[in-house]
Amino acid sequence: MNRIIIRGLYILTNIVWYLFWVFLVIIVIGICIKMFTTHKLEWDVPVTINAAKQLPVTGMDTVKAQVSSLRNVEGLMKFNVQLTPLLSANVVFFFSLSMFLFGSVLYNTRRIFRSLKTEVPFNLENVKRLRYIGLFVIAMAVINLIDAFVKNVMFKTQLQQAGGIYQIKIVLGFWPVITGLVILVLSEVFRKGYQLKVDNESFV
Repeated sequence: MNRIIIRGLYILTNIVWYLFWVFLVIIVIGICIKMFTTHKLEWDVPVTINAAKQLPVTGMDTVKAQVSSLRNVEGLMKFNVQLTPLLSANVVFFFSLSMFLFGSVLYNTRRIFRSLKTEVPFNLENVKRLRYIGLFVIAMAVINLIDAFVKNVMFKTQLQQAGGIYQIKIVLGFWPVITGLVILVLSEVFRKGYQLKVDNESFV
């Protein structure tokens, strides 16, 4: 049963890996066409709609539950941004770095499942791969946080003109960081397993 699950996860990871490259090529072509033909780029900015607190919540009460307030309504605001050399470099840098980290996570995950498939999980290569995955996941959370701050600086003036109705959502990314730390701990477990394996083989 475990072999079937591992094989299924390995096949699923391979599918995601190849689809990643297909979608990456499509996205890059789309961005290049947009940048060189219109010299503009559509930028998605997650926002919190503060005005939602003023919306009525009456008429929805029942005997079992009563609505007290409405808060933390979120939306996605689209900006058509005029590209400058600095902004173009910013887009290329963050996009390339994000895709590199995500692709690296997929690549190392594939290699780990391949080793599990051949029943040799405890080796130094897997220890390194797990460390890379953990660090890359944490790095992606940090990049998303930096990206949110960059957007806040870029579009702060436009949002202020709306009278404080909208506020850019800053995602701290606690769960990706925790996930990355758990993976780093798992890499230490694999390292200990490898050491035990080597010690046992030396006694034989």
